[in-house]
Amino acid sequence: NAIEEACPDLAGFEVEGVALLDAPKMHLPAGAPQWTVIEGLGEVQDGDMCSLDVASVPVMFCRARGILYAYRNRCPACASTFDRGTLATTTLACPAGHRFDVQHAGRCPDDAGLHLDPFPLLDLNGTVKVSVR
Repeated sequence: NAIEEACPDLAGFEVEGVALLDAPKMHLPAGAPQWTVIEGLGEVQDGDMCSLDVASVPVMFCRARGILYAYRNRCPACASTFDRGTLATTTLACPAGHRFDVQHAGRCPDDAGLHLDPFPLLDLNGTVKVSVR
């Protein structure tokens, strides 16, 4: 829905390097997404992280290689938040050291059974919207 909303004339697209069976399930609401505009995230620089509650859902925003990502602010390995974690290039690590690749849907390079919970995000012309429901 986000792609159709942002690019109504798009005829199709292909995703390379992601196996469909291994891709984490994104939290997609039934019907049209309910977008929440998030102020101030346009200033988040490469390598920066910011945690916010969006509609009572803890969300970790991070920018890696120029792209803004949104994930549930909870490590699936230890349940800690990423508030005191680190972001190195595209690898987000919790304070306990569990690592996740934000560029590849939050996959854990050390344990194929672990991944972050991604949220749909639109970052258009300085306006950032996320859908957590």
